[in-house]
Amino acid sequence: MKKLSIAPTFLSPENYMIAKLPIAIDNHYVLQPLTRIIRLEADTYCTKIVTTDKTYVIAKNLGHYEKLLPEHSFLRVHNKHIVNLNFIHIINCKGHWCVELVDKTVLQVSDKKQQLLLQKLGIKNEPLAAKAQP
Repeated sequence: MKKLSIAPTFLSPENYMIAKLPIAIDNHYVLQPLTRIIRLEADTYCTKIVTTDKTYVIAKNLGHYEKLLPEHSFLRVHNKHIVNLNFIHIINCKGHWCVELVDKTVLQVSDKKQQLLLQKLGIKNEPLAAKAQP
């Protein structure tokens, strides 16, 4: 049996219309729709891919998947985490920044990624209005 691999043309922006991530499992690929991928997490030498219905643990590093995912929907918010921006439910800006995803997972956002995260979500980083005094 031939070994399957991802074609280099898959990485071109015009092919993001396919909107599926090929996940290699044994001698086949599961084509997971990007709209179901909640987050990816580095786990030693593997990557944990968490979807709306299943979790995969794949023997590839997080950087491999970072190159495959479209930048408009996914962001590496921390050294260990890539999130689908569509699944962010809450951004907590008190102290160290965190995002809470729709599955209740809370992930830290690195200092370097805070402004990019806000930019991608269309949020201006302005000071909160002071509470009115009675």
